[in-house]
Order: sequence, then C-alpha cells, then structure tokens
Amino acid sequence: MQWQSSTVTGLISSRPVIITVAPRTVATTPPATITIPVNNSTTHAASISANNTTIPMTTISANNTTIPMTTIPANNATMHTTDIPPNISTTPMTTLPAGNATMPVNNTVTPTSATPANNTIMPVTTLPAGNATIPVNNTVTPTSAIPANNSTTPTTTILANNATIPVNNTTTSTTIIPANNSTTATTTIPSNNATTTTITMITSTISTTTMPVTNTTTPGSSSSTRTSISSYKNCYQPIITLTPANSSLSSPLQYRRSEAFSISSYIQLNCSGSLSNTIEWKISHCTSTICSSETLQEQTIITTLSELYIPELTLDYGTYQFTLTVRMFAARQLSSAASAYIQIIPSNIVVNLVQFGPTMITRGYQQDLILDPGSYSIDPDTITFNASNWNYEYYCRIYPDYSFPSILGTDLPLDDPRTQQFNSSCFSNQSGLNYVGATNSPKSSLIILGNSLKSSQTYQFKVTMLNLQNSSVQGFDYLLVKVERNQQMLIVMGCVISTLCGENVEYQYVNPTTQVALFSTCTDNCQSINNITWNIYQGVMNTTSNVVQWTAFQNVKQYENIWFFGSNTANFTAKNNLFVSNALINYWRFEVVYSSSLQNGSSTIDFEINQSPQNGSCSISPQNGTTTTLFNISCSNWQDSDGVQGYSFQSWTIDYTQQMIIAYSSVSTVQVRLPAGADNTSLLHIVVRIRDTLNCITEYNLSSVIVLADSELINSLINNLQTSTTNLSNHPLVQVLNSGNQNAISQVINSLSQKFNQINLESIQLIVANGIPTSNIAVSSLDSQNQPGSSTSFNASVLTEYNEQLNIYANVRDYLITFTTDLIPTNADSIALQATALAQLTQSPNQLTRTASMLGSAKCYQLASTLSSIATSVPYEDVQTAATQIAQCTTNVLTVR
Repeated sequence: MQWQSSTVTGLISSRPVIITVAPRTVATTPPATITIPVNNSTTHAASISANNTTIPMTTISANNTTIPMTTIPANNATMHTTDIPPNISTTPMTTLPAGNATMPVNNTVTPTSATPANNTIMPVTTLPAGNATIPVNNTVTPTSAIPANNSTTPTTTILANNATIPVNNTTTSTTIIPANNSTTATTTIPSNNATTTTITMITSTISTTTMPVTNTTTPGSSSSTRTSISSYKNCYQPIITLTPANSSLSSPLQYRRSEAFSISSYIQLNCSGSLSNTIEWKISHCTSTICSSETLQEQTIITTLSELYIPELTLDYGTYQFTLTVRMFAARQLSSAASAYIQIIPSNIVVNLVQFGPTMITRGYQQDLILDPGSYSIDPDTITFNASNWNYEYYCRIYPDYSFPSILGTDLPLDDPRTQQFNSSCFSNQSGLNYVGATNSPKSSLIILGNSLKSSQTYQFKVTMLNLQNSSVQGFDYLLVKVERNQQMLIVMGCVISTLCGENVEYQYVNPTTQVALFSTCTDNCQSINNITWNIYQGVMNTTSNVVQWTAFQNVKQYENIWFFGSNTANFTAKNNLFVSNALINYWRFEVVYSSSLQNGSSTIDFEINQSPQNGSCSISPQNGTTTTLFNISCSNWQDSDGVQGYSFQSWTIDYTQQMIIAYSSVSTVQVRLPAGADNTSLLHIVVRIRDTLNCITEYNLSSVIVLADSELINSLINNLQTSTTNLSNHPLVQVLNSGNQNAISQVINSLSQKFNQINLESIQLIVANGIPTSNIAVSSLDSQNQPGSSTSFNASVLTEYNEQLNIYANVRDYLITFTTDLIPTNADSIALQATALAQLTQSPNQLTRTASMLGSAKCYQLASTLSSIATSVPYEDVQTAATQIAQCTTNVLTVR
C-alpha cells in the first residue's frame, strides 16, 4: 500500500520532524556517522570513525564496474582499496583461486583466479577470525534494513554492466542476526564462478539504515534494484484463510437467493521487499461433478478486494465456486489461491390473503370479502410475484369452535360440496364463491359475496399454494375475519421491518430483544376517520383447546412515551422492555382500531415470542496478554429452531452500557486482538452475542481477561514510520493491516488509537499546566479559514515539543486511515465495526490532517449510505449502534487543526 505523509495545518509546522535518539556509548569512542545518497546512481561512501582513524569503507565508481570492499583488522588500522596514502598501513586485497573457497584465519588473503571480463565478480571483505571485535560505538550498517524480528535481509547489488545473472550463476546474500546480537553476513556465488566469502562481525550495538532505491533501466540491458532482488529472495507465497470455510463441491454452504452474503479472507503476507499484491476473485458455475472454467461476470460484484460481497438477487439458483487468487508484486510467480463452494437455494415465499398479512380483520356481513393471495403474496427471489406459477386451495372453518372440515385427516377445500355435511362448514351454499383471478390462474383471487357469512361470527380462512414447477415448494397463510352487523372500514397492518416478523403458522414471530414497529392503513370504505387507537393483549395457550386466551394489557397509558409510542397514530412502536419485563408471556396481540362518525374498522397481528439461541457456552484463552496477543474465542452447542446466523463480540472496561464491537463472524471460533483493559486493573470484559436467523439474540459473558498495551511494538511502528513509509513490510502490525480482513484491521486501529488518544489527552493536560492558553490548542471546523491565536506569553519550548508530537501522531493516523478505504460494509455488524474504528482513530481532531479528515469523511458517508439502505431490514438496535458511531466519526472529521 502506498502512503504519503501529510502535515497538520495551522499551528503544526510543515518542516520534517527531527527525532534525536541518544546513542549507546562505551568509553570515549565517538558515535558512528552514516551518510547515504538517495538516488543510488553515483558514489556511495560510508565512513566509520574508530579511534580517530578514518576507514573509507566502500567506493562505487561512476560506471558501476568495480565495488571494492574493505577488510577491517583487529587493531582498527586503516585499509584502502584505491588511492592509499603512503602514511597509512594497509592490507592489500588479493584474489582467491577458483577452487579455493576457504579463507585462512590469519590476516592474509589468498588470491582468486581470474574472472572473465563479461562476468565481473565484486571483491568482498573478510574480517579474519582473530579480528572479530568491533568497538561498540562503531555501528555496522548493512545495505538493507534489518527487521526487528531478526529475519533474513538480503544485501546483494547488481551492477549496471552485469545486470542479468543467469539462474546457475545467481548471487545470494544473506544477513542473519543471531540471538546474541552478532551479525553474520554471507555472500555466495554458486556454480560456474564459485567464490564463497564469509564475513563475521560481532557487536553489541546494531544500527540500521534503510536505503531508498530508485529503479532504473539501461538501454540494451535489464536492470534490477536491491529491492527487487531482496523481494525475490525473501518473498513467500501468501497464506489465505477464507471465512466461512470447510465447504466443497459435494458439500457446499447454502444461502437463499434473497440473502446477501460475503466471503471474507485473511491474507498472511511475508515479503521483506514489499507487501503490495493483486487480488482477484473468480466465480464459476458448477454442476454436481465439475465447475466451469468460464468466469461469471456481474457488474454489481467487486472482485478485486479481499472480501467478496454478493448482494441479494445477484446469482441464479445453483452451485458456485468462488476462488480467491493473491499474487505478490515483488515476485509475480509467487501466488496462492483458495476456494469456497456455495449453493444458492430458493427463498420461502410469503403468502398473504390480504394486503400486508394481518392476523385478523373486520367486515360487515353485507360487504364482499376479497381474498387475493395472487396479488398480495411475496416471492423474495423476484421483484414481482408470478401468480400463475402456483396452484391455490382455500379452506374455511368457524373459529374457534370447529376444526376445518376433513375426511380421513385430509382437509376439504371450501368449494368442495362435501363440506356441506359438516357443522363446521362456513357456507349454507357455495353460490357466493367467485374466483376472479387472471385467465391463466383464476383461483389466485377469491371473492366471497356479501350475505354469505353470518354476523357476530368469526371465521378462519386458510390458503395453501403449491408451485407448479416444483411440488416441494409450497406456502400457506391464515386469516381471521370477524363479521359485524354494521359496515366496516377495511384496516390492514404489518411490521415496518418485515424480516423481523417471520411467519409461524397462525402467528408471527417477535424478538424479545428488539422493539416492534407496526404500521396500519385503511384500504376500503375509508371516510372521515377521526380517531385511531392501539390496544395490546397478552395471551396464554389453552392446552386443551389449543387456542390462546387473550387478556388486555392494562398499563398502556402508564408507559405511554416510555415503552409505547404512537398510541393514537397510524404507526405504533413498543420497546423491548415490554417483552423483557414480562418474560413469562409467550403470546402478544396488537390491535389497531379506526373509527369515524359512521363506521369503525380494526385489524390485529398476533405474535409468538421467538426463542433466542440456548444451551450453549463460550470460552476465551489465554486469560491475559497484550494488544497484539491473539486471543481464541470458541462457542459451542448453541441451539435454535431457526438456526444460528452468527456471532458478534463486544468489549467494555468500566461501564457495561459503553460496549464496543471488536469482531463479528458467521463461525463459532475466532481469533481476536483485544484493546487494552481498564487503566488501573487492565481488566477487559467480553460479551458474545449469538444471533439466530430471525435476529433474536442471546448474550453470553466471558470470563474477564487482562490486556496490556504492547507499547514496544506500538513505539516501533511509530519510529519506523518517521524513518520510512515504504520499508515496513516486516513489521507485525503492518502485516496485519495488509491482511485485508476488516476484523483484524479494525482491531489494530482500535488498539493503536486508544493508546494515541490517551497520550494526546495527557499532552494537552501537560501544556495547559505549563501556562499555554487553550486557544493555542483549540480546533476549528473543517471549512474554517481562520486559525486561533493568542498574544499571551507562555513556555514556547513546551508548545514546540507538543507540535512536534502532533506531527508524529498525525502522520501515523494518516497512514492508518488508508487501510479503511477498501473495507466493504456488508451488514449492520460490519458497519458498526468500521464506524467504531473510525470514531476511535479520529477521536483526537487536533492530530488529524486535512487528508485524514477528507478520507474519514468519505468513509463515514459510505457507511451512512449503506446503513440507510438496510435500515428497514435490520433491527432498530443495530441501526442505532452503528448510527451512533457514524455520528461520532462525522463530528470528529469535520474538526481539524
């Protein structure tokens, strides 16, 4: 990932920040000084002071034909390979014979055999075994950075006149840092020109300098830089982990066509030259035995990011192979691939006898009753419902006194003449039944003429629908009709978020963990409506009659505008406090009554409480660690009749209500990096939310863990970013940030931001204590053209130090925010996770550059737009959580220094 430093505007200086680190000294030897040009095109010189004796180490001639290297003897005498002054003792360089790869252990060098003119060998320096001590102050500078984890760093240079090295004549250079801080560099020229020289240098202090490399190409030749060769020799295949996993062609994962889903990946990269890579997803249609080589092209699917998001209604029914391929830029031949198999299956249709599917309506006995499932039913897999694809049968009974008329256990349709012999028959004659559907599906709509039903009676109608192409696909619906003597308005009602009101035979499900929002409307005979009233009933099942007995809930007025909202409007909301405070009640009825001076009308929805996942447990290990420790969370044995949809993980320190999402997953076992615990105790509390497919949630509290900030690794990232923004590939946090996994990236950003915000607060408190006016550290809105100022006298050095610190952390925040731009918001948990990370990262506006503010603003807008698009299909509580974090992020990024 490319990153460009930005400097904070206003009071923060635009000059580079100079960081002075006191060197470790021994006796009176002066510290080492290293000077390296940045273009690598002419002469490079490194001078080391040792007992006030100058040793020119390396000279690269302008034509790049010879690179003499220097041997340092034990007494630190000066050695020159060219232009040696007469007053300085030297040890001349000699060559080693072709078959002699062993160096003597004294201060002598054996010559080598001649090398052909077109295959020049670079002379290399040997430090003899008896001269292995280098003064502590004389730091050793390799030609490439030595990673903090003592990983291997190649140090090979290819000369312009010999830019191409055949495979059988490849120069390999390895730098190994042993555990005792000794440095061992080995250069090997294998095969045809086999000359091996080993240089061993032991020192207790190792300073590293990262040399920027400029790629150049000479006409008529191929030129490779140190970075490209280093990347090739120390670049490994990416390791890809897909979630969800464990799928195959014979056992694919299943998703309904109406469901959006995503396949996330964690890409583990190990390439010392560069972590840059290309990502490509390939989607192939499969039969039962083989997958097509042709790639499915869908414009709505982004196939170049680490997470693949498939919107609903995108793929047709069938089985698909999703293959992710990752290739390294530094070595294109290094690539890895991983596949997942998913079957797209039909969704269940939603059958509605009347519009919106209420449980009960009222009609006057002289009014016609229209049952029209062909018009009001919903197929989630298509934009419009195709009524002609179904076969319809209608049934009726007098409720609740009788069952549906049946013979030998088989219910009889209401137009079956045999129903006349049953007392439960709804009609004395069937002349009032008219099918009025389209020509190709006449039974899709039924009119029951006025005077066919008796007043002061309640009837239950049922419809079953069988798919003509696939008889295993079917649906049904029930409707209670209360017949009144007077004319009635036709009132219908439904759930604002229909996905939260799943059908359950004669009832609809409601989640005790979410609020229920209902709407109503009048569709027939609507005149001069002057009052709307909502009533609530609680029910108890009569096990003998298998009928629910309803009792009015008496506290509606008491809890108005506390639990209940809109009691006299067309829309009504009941908070989940109603269900939580009455946990033993499993059935609830919500009724809306419209009235006018001439007539009334009512409608109801009957709910059954959806049971949340039960009987499971979760655990976490280890019980303590740092912010870079991988904690394992495992959940098992959770059971739910609707199926478990996924898990989310929240953390908190002091206040339970201030929970912060740290991860989400569709699988029950995850690895997470946790934020630091409370300041005094380092305790962190974790809550796991187990969610079923109808969004009902069970919360499980894990045992508390101790988490400390990994200050050493955080500081190393900060220091490395001040030195270089391109040679960070071996830093563990940078590797996680480049994994492309939004859980891992958000966790790292949260932990780092938490630490930065704490340091920033302490810094502000310090400078205020030193008499610096708050106007000098105030922030202004993003579009403000004026910067705050003050003529008050104060400690200027403290403010200067503060501003330098601002530059440092502003640059780090600039770097971190770039990793959020390509994260895809896939669902409510994903939006909340990304918004939380952004809110934490932007919490200190005085450390935000305009670049960071603009990137943050664009990301917040993307999250807000996505949340708006799904707001009517996810629980209100999820929308509220995500919206709160988006609002905080927006507030932060609209305020800059």
